[in-house]
Amino acid sequence: MKKAEVKNVVKNVNVVHRRKISAVDRFAEKFTGLVGSWSFIVVFVLFNTLWLLLNTYYLLFVPFDPYPFIFLNLVLAFLAALQAPIILINQSRQEKKDRIRAENDYRVDLHSAEKLEEISKCLERMERKIERTK
Repeated sequence: MKKAEVKNVVKNVNVVHRRKISAVDRFAEKFTGLVGSWSFIVVFVLFNTLWLLLNTYYLLFVPFDPYPFIFLNLVLAFLAALQAPIILINQSRQEKKDRIRAENDYRVDLHSAEKLEEISKCLERMERKIERTK
């Protein structure tokens, strides 16, 4: 098998996908990587805890967001409304990458099957030649 044949069949999915990805997709990938991390969860919990403590205990006289925490609710709703489409964009991007990977796997499998068929035929010819020499 020649190197050129293998090079035409096997492709690095990450390189192929990286060429096709847009700036929005790259942003979505980084954003979901951040939002889906433990550091984001810890910061998010600390932020909400600080908000609730400040408005409940420390600012009893003049809280900027009193008990039902309507402003906090608005901030969280805005965050969720912003995160959802970006996460969907990233899932769509991942689906495209998976499709490229599946196509590449199919080509590699097809090429391997062809090469196995060639090897099998070659072995059969060798067996016949050995049989004739006996």
